[in-house]
Amino acid sequence: QQDASGSEADAGSRNPGSVTEGDGEGKPDRKEPLRSDGQALCQSDTIAVSELFGSGLALSGAARQLSQRESLWSARKEKITMQNIDLICVGKLNAKYFAEGVAEYQKRLAAFASFRIVELPEEKIEEKNASDAVVKKALDKEGRAILGSVRKGAAIVALCIEGKQISSEELAQFLADRANSGAGDVAFVIGSSHGLSDEVKRAAALRFSMGRITMPHQLARLVLTEQIYRACTINAGMKYHK
Repeated sequence: QQDASGSEADAGSRNPGSVTEGDGEGKPDRKEPLRSDGQALCQSDTIAVSELFGSGLALSGAARQLSQRESLWSARKEKITMQNIDLICVGKLNAKYFAEGVAEYQKRLAAFASFRIVELPEEKIEEKNASDAVVKKALDKEGRAILGSVRKGAAIVALCIEGKQISSEELAQFLADRANSGAGDVAFVIGSSHGLSDEVKRAAALRFSMGRITMPHQLARLVLTEQIYRACTINAGMKYHK
């Protein structure tokens, strides 16, 4: 027979990391896991652990779904083709302060459209009081260069004094209509100091005037670039335009 001291010794030899329960009939004792405080886990502890584990799985699943959605959105963004907006100008931008202003708006426009500036050489007219025929010849040559630089299918917006005066909102609507039509490319054109050829004006979808005032062509480029940017912010619902 096993005495009390022997029972205590046997109990002491068991795994200290578990609690045993005997049925008093010689059946093997069942081991229960312990909590961090050394107490046996009760049913409520088991349920709490199960719920916590289940919550972790749910969060993990939600995180995977969010990651998948972000991946899909990134793929869609890569497939979106931005509207091409070109500014075709005859003559160079020499003044640094004008160039810096144009560069600033060109940088901002990158968020809304694929914007580029195309500079074409101005035909030199040596005569100070050149005849209309001489001027027309120069304009025709510049006009051919302009039309050769326009993307296929692009709508030409020609800046000319006899053009229509429109508001910033109307310009924004014009760009939006072009973008929604499926043929969204637009080419704004600023001619030389002598203007634009009749051929370019006839090809224009819109003849646009910035008013009856006279301004240097370099300044006109800066003003027009800002207006294109303003139109894009209007269409985007930004607070730039007031």
